[in-house]
Amino acid sequence: MAKNTTPNDAPAESLEGLLARAENRLFLKQTKEAEAAYLAAVQKYPDDWRAWFGMVKFHTENFTDYLADEALYAEELARAREKVPESDRARLESEYRHYVQKRQEAAEREKKKEEERYRTGGAERFKNEIEGEQRKSDAKIKKIGIIAGAALAVVIVVVVIAVLVSQNAAKDSADTYSFTYRYTDASGATVTVKGKFKYGIDKINAPEERAGFVFAWYLSSDCNPGSRYNFDKRPSEKAFELWTKWILLRTVTFDSLEGSPVEPVTAEEGGAVLKPADPTRTGFRFDGWCADAACTTKAEFPVAVASNLTLYAKWVQQITATFDTGEGSAVPPVTLDKGASMAKPATDPTCPGHDFDGWFKDVGFATPVQFPYVLEENVTLHAKWKPRVPIVTVTYIYPEGAKGIAERAQYVERDSEIEAWPEMTFSGHTFAGWFLDEECEIPAPTLPHLVTGDLELYAKFDIIPGVLPNG
Repeated sequence: MAKNTTPNDAPAESLEGLLARAENRLFLKQTKEAEAAYLAAVQKYPDDWRAWFGMVKFHTENFTDYLADEALYAEELARAREKVPESDRARLESEYRHYVQKRQEAAEREKKKEEERYRTGGAERFKNEIEGEQRKSDAKIKKIGIIAGAALAVVIVVVVIAVLVSQNAAKDSADTYSFTYRYTDASGATVTVKGKFKYGIDKINAPEERAGFVFAWYLSSDCNPGSRYNFDKRPSEKAFELWTKWILLRTVTFDSLEGSPVEPVTAEEGGAVLKPADPTRTGFRFDGWCADAACTTKAEFPVAVASNLTLYAKWVQQITATFDTGEGSAVPPVTLDKGASMAKPATDPTCPGHDFDGWFKDVGFATPVQFPYVLEENVTLHAKWKPRVPIVTVTYIYPEGAKGIAERAQYVERDSEIEAWPEMTFSGHTFAGWFLDEECEIPAPTLPHLVTGDLELYAKFDIIPGVLPNG
């Protein structure tokens, strides 16, 4: 036979325990105790959306009071929506959307009731009109007429009352259903329960509490999970039978293995649990939950609950490479899983007056880094800088047609030495050397020449007597 759906009380120090106890008391219509538990959850866990959503459940009697004033829980609902993580948002909105739909249906029923009352009120208005006419003609009619009018009014009132009573009785009859079920109590005895309820109004509680179990009703004799019934759907027959059973509660424990704690979850045997919020651990990356401590088997959510079980957190150590650029531009650190290969930073750092000369493992720049670099432990890599040597320009100026150098402008490092000036040829001329001025009066510096700045040199050619150029 079926088992009572009353949740087992969890430890009061955990949010899950407080919410389970609150829902339990609300289920048993112990309003004050339920409110106290929900308030304790909000006070102790103000940053958890489930605590605030619990207050919404309290004000709506666990989403069964479809006429509850929205102002009573508007703030709590807003807090829950503000604090819910994206992973649980769909769950919150789905549960509340279902309640809103039920509210709308209840509002439609109330509207129809109002319309019905308005229609039946027509008879009352008719009676009032007659009585008004009677008052106007009281001075003109005889005593017998007054008596007759009064009698008529009484008859009308009686008829109206009879119609209203009949309509209300018919409505109550249409919404009232009879049910029968049997269950096994704590002593092992079979108890038969018979009762009635008004659909959409009455709430049916479990017949008793039993620690570690919940009580469930079913529409089928095999207690198929798909036939589970909570008196929230209109029955197909005026009198119907239910089957019941006690469902064992199981606990799923999450061992975070040195990570931040994760509260255990209570679920019905044969049910499933959803993935909780990820734990955290300094220096590690969370890589999911496993069915064993060695993490050889990953847990797939939702996890089926057949017995009490423990899930274990899998952690992957994180390794960070830091880049020391000295006085150069910053390079952000790189954090990867231990054993992963790190590529060379996409952009080389820069440093005024210097050229970047690679990454090295040591400050003495003895061991260069070979990329991709395997990260086995936290490491600092050092940028090597090479001072940038200034460049000066030596410009050679000579007439068109002269030969000897490919480019007029030559670029050399400042403070370097020039060992020889280039030799030139020019048809019909002899090369007479290089000069510092355009008039070719000041000879070029003697060799070797230390170049300390930009330099311009002019080529001098003497005409060969009797020889025509290019001839």
